Amino acid sequence: MKKILCIDNRSVAISQAQAAAKGLDQCELRCVADGLDLYHEAEANPPDLLVIDLLMPSMHGLAVTRLIKFHEDLRHVPVMIVASTLSEGQREEAVRCGADDYWDPTQAPDQIAEAMKELLKNT
Repeated sequence: MKKILCIDNRSVAISQAQAAAKGLDQCELRCVADGLDLYHEAEANPPDLLVIDLLMPSMHGLAVTRLIKFHEDLRHVPVMIVASTLSEGQREEAVRCGADDYWDPTQAPDQIAEAMKELLKNT
């Protein structure tokens, strides 16, 4: 079973991630609301995919992404960034930090599920 770990403090994006995960075969979705919680949870139970919101109260999503990508046991885990709007500069920064993809929470769950499926193929 593929494990997806999601960090978001907005219920809309969590609902979208849950709906998208339902469209995937044999996936377990866990959600946390804080960047440090995500990091510690990922260390304890490495996921197959991380879905990270950029705007978090305790730690920005890109800071969490950097930590994950510097961690020897987690750097291979694909990261999908959640952001309602990303400028070209922000997209470039996300890629530099190690993000593999991004999605807008207003996208349809089937589009998000397709993107998740692509990232999970190599895990």
